[in-house]
Amino acid sequence: MHPRNYYSQIPKRLVERKQTYKNYSKVKIEVPCFGLIVGATAAGKTNSLLFLVEQIAAWNKIFLFTKQPNEPLYKYLTDCINKVENKHKVKV
Repeated sequence: MHPRNYYSQIPKRLVERKQTYKNYSKVKIEVPCFGLIVGATAAGKTNSLLFLVEQIAAWNKIFLFTKQPNEPLYKYLTDCINKVENKHKVKV
C-alpha cells in the first residue's frame, strides 16, 4: 500500500491561484511560500533574504530570528521592508 497524495485530488475550483510578481521569471519562487534560511556565520543568509524581499516584494509576513538585531545589515533589511510597506500600503 502506498501513501495517497490528496493534493492531486483536490478539484481545481478549490485550489487558489498562485500570486505572481514582476520578477517571477527571474526568481521563480511561488507565493505564498514558506522558507527557512540557515547557514554558518557570514554565509550570506541576510544577503539572500534581502534579495528575496527586494525582488519579490509580495510578502505579507516575514519572521526574522537573530542574536544581534543591531547589525547594520539587519537595520538595512528593516529599512527595505519599511520601503515595501510604504510603497504598497501594507504592513509586513
